[in-house]
Amino acid sequence: MAKQWVDLPEDFGTLGVPVPFCNAVRSGDLVFVTGQTGDGADHDSAENDLVDVLKAAGAGPADVVRLNGYHVGGEPWVPRRFPRGTPYTSMDVTDLMTPSLLVEVDAIAVVGVRKAYSPRGGVRAGDMIFVEGKTDVRHPGDAAAQTRAILGNIAITLEELGGTLADVVKTTVYLADEGDWAETARVRSQLLGHGVATTDVVARALPPGALIQIEAVAMVDTPTTFADPPGVTAWPEPTAFHAGVRAGDLVFVSGQVALGVERDMAAQTRVVMDNLRAVLAELGASTDDVLRKNTYYVGLDPDAWIQAAPIRAEYFTKGPCATGVGVAGLVSPGLLICAEAVAMVDR
Repeated sequence: MAKQWVDLPEDFGTLGVPVPFCNAVRSGDLVFVTGQTGDGADHDSAENDLVDVLKAAGAGPADVVRLNGYHVGGEPWVPRRFPRGTPYTSMDVTDLMTPSLLVEVDAIAVVGVRKAYSPRGGVRAGDMIFVEGKTDVRHPGDAAAQTRAILGNIAITLEELGGTLADVVKTTVYLADEGDWAETARVRSQLLGHGVATTDVVARALPPGALIQIEAVAMVDTPTTFADPPGVTAWPEPTAFHAGVRAGDLVFVSGQVALGVERDMAAQTRVVMDNLRAVLAELGASTDDVLRKNTYYVGLDPDAWIQAAPIRAEYFTKGPCATGVGVAGLVSPGLLICAEAVAMVDR
C-alpha cells in the first residue's frame, strides 16, 4: 500500500544530527502524526500545528480517532479543535525534548471512514476501535483490583462499539510505580489471555488515587497472528503478552527494551532496534513499513537523544512519524529506552 510522507519543516531541531522521522505518514486511510510541541505551555500552538500537519496529509480533526497529550507538570492539554468524544489520553511525563517545552500532542486519524462514538471514550472506524486511557480510583492502593476494573470498563466500551476484549491487539499502560508492574501484568495476562502487544512505562504522575492507566486498540473481525522471536523479550518475567501482533495488514510491536544490557544509551538503543526489526520480520514487515515509532526515555536530555538518534536512523530508509518523551521508569531498573512501532505491510 503506497505511503505518503509529510516532511519535517526545514527549521526543525537544533541538535545537529539527522532525525530519523517525518512530520506525518499516511498509508491508505490511516494517518499518523508526529508529536507537535508548543513554546512553553502553549497548548493552542501545539494543537494548531497538529491540525496543520493533519491537513497536509489529507486529514482533518473529524478524522482523528486517537489523541495523546504529554505535559510536564502544570495543566494537561484539553483538545479544543476536535470533535467531542474523540478518544484522548493525557499523560504527565518527566521531560520533553528541551527544557523549554512543556506540552506535546500527537494523533492517529482514519480518513473517509464513518465513525461511531461511545460516551465512555471510544471510537470505531471500520474494523478498528480506539479506547482512550482509563483509570480507576475506587480501589485505592490495590493495583490488581484497579487493573480488573479498568479492563471491565474497556470491555463495556468495546461492546458498545461491536467488539470484545478478545479483539484487543495493543495496549499502552502507564503505571504510577514500577513495583506494581508484575501484579498488573498477571491480571492483564489473565483477562487478555489471547495475548496482545503492549507498551508499559512509569508516568511521573497519574490522577490522585490511580495506580495504572490503560488505553487500547482493537481490531474486529480481523485475522491475527503473533510473533515472539527467540531472544527477544520485553518483560522481566513470563506474561501472555506478545512481542508483536499482526492484524490484517497492520503490525503492532510491543515496547522493546534491552533487558540485561549495561546502563548505556547507545548500547540499549542498538538492542531495542534489533529487537524491533526482528519482530517486524517475523510478521512479514520491515522497518520501512513502519508508520509510527514512539520512544520513551528514562532521563531524557539532548545528550541522550543525540546518542540514540543516529543509531535509530540506521534502520530506516525513510523515517516514520515519531514521538519521544521522558518517563519516570520502565519495566525494570537500569533500562533507559523503550520503543514501540506500528507498521502497515505492503501487499
